[in-house]
Amino acid sequence: MKHISKNKNSKESWFSAPLDLRIYIIFAVISLIFLFYSIWEIKPVTVDLYDFLGLTSHLTTIYWIGYILIILLSIKLYLDEQIKRDFIYIIYLIVIGLFLFGVPVFAEENARFAFSYYPAGEVKQVLKSGYIDSLSTYPLISYRSWPATHIISAYMIYLGNIDFESLIKYMPLFWVVFFIIITFGTGRFLKLSLNQSFLFSFVSLSSFWQFHYYYGPQAMAYLMYLLLFMLFIRYFESVKERFVTFLIFCAIVTTHLLSSMFVLIAFFFKSIQKRFIFVLPLAIIFLAWYVYLAPYMFNVGVREFFRQANSIEMLNSLTASKYETGELFTRQITQYSRLSYLGILGIPVIIGAFRFITGKIKSNKKEIEICFYWILAISVFILLRYGRAEIEDRMYIFVIIPAVGIMILSLNRKFLVIIMLMVSLLHLPAHYGNESSDMTYQSELKGAEFFAFKSSVDKRGFFYLGNPYIQYFNFSTSKINFNWRRINNENLYEPRYIIFSKRDNNFILYRDGINAISIWFSQEKFDFIYNNGDFKILRNI
Repeated sequence: MKHISKNKNSKESWFSAPLDLRIYIIFAVISLIFLFYSIWEIKPVTVDLYDFLGLTSHLTTIYWIGYILIILLSIKLYLDEQIKRDFIYIIYLIVIGLFLFGVPVFAEENARFAFSYYPAGEVKQVLKSGYIDSLSTYPLISYRSWPATHIISAYMIYLGNIDFESLIKYMPLFWVVFFIIITFGTGRFLKLSLNQSFLFSFVSLSSFWQFHYYYGPQAMAYLMYLLLFMLFIRYFESVKERFVTFLIFCAIVTTHLLSSMFVLIAFFFKSIQKRFIFVLPLAIIFLAWYVYLAPYMFNVGVREFFRQANSIEMLNSLTASKYETGELFTRQITQYSRLSYLGILGIPVIIGAFRFITGKIKSNKKEIEICFYWILAISVFILLRYGRAEIEDRMYIFVIIPAVGIMILSLNRKFLVIIMLMVSLLHLPAHYGNESSDMTYQSELKGAEFFAFKSSVDKRGFFYLGNPYIQYFNFSTSKINFNWRRINNENLYEPRYIIFSKRDNNFILYRDGINAISIWFSQEKFDFIYNNGDFKILRNI
């Protein structure tokens, strides 16, 4: 009898056995069909404050089938050693990006998040009028400090023939595609294989639950930040790379102050080790721009730094109240999901540091060292408080990329597959748990437009949390003194006029658990100036 040998592949699991390229493409298309069918089912979606897990609770069974399918196929693709085509990895990353970021874009009526609308209003007005009032006593913040936003917008609108409202609404999709391409390329610069580069982009994308991908300077600057980190890995091995780095740095300086500061500090740290003076012209460009051409931002930044130093506000971000869980169950789930990412990314970095120091990592030492240098530079900013308790948010998104690099270069495949599952499943509640205060209601836009153009009341002394909506319709209203303080029954009597909207109500209840405006509204006397049901302008009497 002829001996029949056992096929080695017979013991292989489904995840380790190779699949045909066409099967991967078919599954990707099926997942996309499920995604857009589920969006069609819920469109237009409105999220209530008490909806379990926010927008996530509106996702249909078809969505979850498609999402789980694409995650399992992504794991399969990562473990499949037979696939050597870049395009299939990019396709899968774009499908994942659509599942993670596309639902609010297609299912909600308007562009989410208030700051999508400013500096958009200023950009729109500049493009419409075709000139800048250079003699204006008011410093047009977005133009004078972030002109790259206006230039990029002009190119996209005129060359792409895109109307402004579509640009604001669909910008997140453009951002996700650019993010994927840059991070995948960064993986290749880190000398990762195609599979590992796919994983690098997958984990980075799934870990980005923050809002900094909307239309605005921060989102554009972040993409430039990613490009500069990619070039930093090679550290300017040619004159051409130095020239490209210099141009991108000029662009990021004219786009966003804090992003350029992060990059400059990282380059400074590296230049000390390399004894390389390339950082000097970058520092000159940074100082020249913010001291002479954008002094408003520079003066504000310097004054804020000394104020914090004198009032001992250093390390204040470590006690940020916005990460407290509160009493609202939706907030608890959302906050725990977000805080989980600190462990998901932080523990692998600690393990990687231990293995690197003890010499257990034999290859890619240079690449891991570069990632640690970058994280070290970012950690300097933990001493400062930026904006309204924003510094920890910014540090998180800036540290994602080097942290994921260390993770992939330090851990074995089994741990990395577990991390793929964790970041992809936690992303949705972490990202969309507070969607009731992040989404833009139609009533908000109608009320803001009325205030911007038709209200004849004295616009000084208003309380309103959504002033970017006002500035979108009429950027000259940026001069209005909007009260942003955390309100209570005592200081609520200070503003002459109060705007009370559904979005503000959701935001304050989500944050504080109690809404002082709502209490005042039910107890005190007032005059209605405007009321469309979910947006009210009240005069304090």
